[in-house]
Formats: sequence, C-alpha cells, structure tokens
Amino acid sequence: MGRLGGFGVFEDHLSTLIDTVKGYCLWGSVAVNSRLGGSTADTRSGRHVGLVAWHFPPSVDGGVYRPLALVQHGSRMGWQFSILAGHKIPNPSEAGRQLCRALPEGAQVAYVPRCGWKISFSFYPRLQGGFSSALLTYRSGLEHWDRNPPNIILASGPPFQTFVAAFYLARRFRSRLILDYRDEWTECPFPFVETTDFDRRWEPFLLGVADAVVFTTASQVEHQLKVFPSLTRSKCHVVPNGWESNDFEAISREVVADHQAHLTVSFVGNLADHTLPEAFLECLAEVLDNNAELRNSLVVTFVGARSESATSQIGHFRYQRNLSVVDHVPKASATRMMKEADALLLLSSPAFSRYLPGKLFDYVAARRPVLVFGDDKGEIADLVKRLGIGVVINVGDVKALTESLLALLRQERIVEPCDVAGWLEHHTRRRMAERFVGILNELTASPRPQR
Repeated sequence: MGRLGGFGVFEDHLSTLIDTVKGYCLWGSVAVNSRLGGSTADTRSGRHVGLVAWHFPPSVDGGVYRPLALVQHGSRMGWQFSILAGHKIPNPSEAGRQLCRALPEGAQVAYVPRCGWKISFSFYPRLQGGFSSALLTYRSGLEHWDRNPPNIILASGPPFQTFVAAFYLARRFRSRLILDYRDEWTECPFPFVETTDFDRRWEPFLLGVADAVVFTTASQVEHQLKVFPSLTRSKCHVVPNGWESNDFEAISREVVADHQAHLTVSFVGNLADHTLPEAFLECLAEVLDNNAELRNSLVVTFVGARSESATSQIGHFRYQRNLSVVDHVPKASATRMMKEADALLLLSSPAFSRYLPGKLFDYVAARRPVLVFGDDKGEIADLVKRLGIGVVINVGDVKALTESLLALLRQERIVEPCDVAGWLEHHTRRRMAERFVGILNELTASPRPQR
C-alpha cells in the first residue's frame, strides 16, 4: 500500500511538471506569435474595439457595469465592440440574463475557456488573475479576431492578466492599446488584488507601451505618475465611474421613507473584506447603549453579498433587532431600497483616499442623505462635502454619529445640497462613454504605433 501511495504521489508530481512545461510552451508560443504579426487593423479609419473584460454579463458583480456601459453607449456612437470575457457562467441568474439582454445588437461576446492545468508556482510566474489565463485569453482573441482585427484593444482590470493579454493582442494586430484601471494594480491598497514581483515588472512596462491609460479619479493619476517614471501625463485620462439614469427613471419619484415608523439607514452593495462593518458596528453599539430613542427606532439594513468576515461581524452585533440583512438583489430592487431609505451608509477608510466607489454615484442619484463612516479625508469625503449631500464621521466618533442619526430621526435637515443635478448630469454612464469615445477618436486620428 505504501508503494502504491508513493507511486500516486509521483504521478501527481509528474502531472504537475508536465502542466508546468505546457505553460512555458504556451508562453513561448504567444510571445513569438504576437511578434510575427498577422492581419493588421486599419487604425486610421476603423472603429472596431476589442474589449478584454474578464467581468462581463452574465456575471453580475460590481466590475461588470463600467465595461457594459461603454459597450451600450459606445455602440450608439458608431463604434463596434467585440468582447473577450472570463469563463462563461453555465447557469446565470435572472439578473445576469437581464444584463445580457441589454447588450446592443452586433456586440459579439466570446468567453475564455478554463485552464485545467495544475501548475507549480515554484517554477512558473504568478500574475494577478493568472498568467496562464492571460495566455489563453490571447489565444481566444487570436481565434475570434484574426479575420477582423480590432483597431483598438481596450483592457479593463482587475484582474490585471487582461492587461498582459491585451498587450500581446495589440502587438499581434498592431492596434492601439488602452488600459482601463477600474482599480489600481500593484499600488492597490485592498487585499483583493494580490501581486508579486512578476506583476511589478509587468506594470511599468505596460504603462510605458500603452497608447492611453484611463483612471477613475485624478488622485489615482497623480499617484501613478509619482510611482511609475514610464508613465507620461500626456497619455493619462480620467473617466469616472457613473450612474445609469435608466435605473432610477423606472422608480417612482414619489417613493419616500416612512419616517414615523422607524429610521432606516441602508448600506447597499457588497460587504467585502476591504469594506468590513466592524468599526461602524462598534461605534453604533455605543450609540445604542446610550440612546433609548434610537434603540427603539433605528434599523440599519445591509443589502448585498457579504464575505465570511462581514457575516461574522454582523452576527456578533449585540443589537440584532436594530439590524436587517438582505442578500443580493437585482439592480432595480437595490435602487428602490436606496430611494426608500432615510439615509445611505458608505464605509470608508484611508485606503479609499484615491477612490470614488461606483456605489457613491448611485447614492447621489438616489437623493438621500449620505452617512460616510470612517475617514474625513480623500476623494469620498471631498465629494460629499462639496455637493453637500451628507456628513462624514470619523471612526470612533460616537457623538457625531448620535447627532446625525437623531437629526435624521427628527427629520431635521443635516445637509445643504449644492448643484447635485448638474453633477449627476455630467456623471451618467452615457457621459462616461462619451469620454471614452473621445479617447478612441483621438487615437484613431494619429499614426499607427510600431510594436
């Protein structure tokens, strides 16, 4: 039995070695193939974008909406989109199927096949999102686009293996290369982007060869310029996240909260490990310890998916009757819950200083007071203060949280909004797409790059 067991271990190691060799062979094949070049995109007159977006319908996670909106609105502006997405979901939810139905006619979506290799990372490089996934994404792009090469390859990350795949595809087709940072890569302050030295070698190289690099805030641009000498300001663009006006037009403008029954403060969105509610719940517990009025009227609702840590922290909160937990709901239901709330909760921290989460755009559109809990500096706090749409409460400030909640309960005005309508008009998903299309038009008007 011991010998048989030992042989099984040997077989397992041999299989891993063979798969690792396959990975290196694929890497060499892609590197050589992309340099040889094939069908060349006509970058002067074509309006064809190859979009490499790992998160795309029927997936319904937060990374879907930015690339989806670009395809929806950009198609109406005369651009053709061919999409390379991550692994196809075999049994999508109704929300996912609904997003697929929103795709414009003519948008072609191909899904990258799964890699069944068991690779040894003691001998094979690690890349955020998977280096073998990047190579298989390239191979899928070659298969689907070789007869009609895109004039522009646009990659949306994370995961950032899409940037590597897009580079190889752009070099193969001699196309323009645009990198769209929904989040930062090696400079990302959040744990969901894990990087290695291999990532730190790839990122400055790609920033140097890209024709345009898009970020969601001006703070991210300034930070990247300081960190990466290969990045030049002339190729940097800011295209903020946005909100979809159609989501809110479907909800009656007469929706109001029932102030007399209770006070509802809602967090609508995913509670991941970088947005844990523990600090807020600790502060809230002290508020409820000292205020019977709020104990008898306040309901804090968490709507959306939750990590195990977030679920545990909510479960250990000692005032469970003051909490309501709702699992992931379709976008229309989430929008209604925002508009029905008395106030909307946003969890912040110093790590968010360069970020404006997509959730905040929907919060502004819902026209409800926003309670930002966590940090009074950075992009989030600056926007909330500038628009006058809410209050910013630092971690541990029990007094400020108590006063804000009591003011909401008593229907006192806690904010003085400025030109919210004007800001919203300039931050729709359609306007976001217009900015992207401006970049596309600018690139197609310039001479073809040599890679």
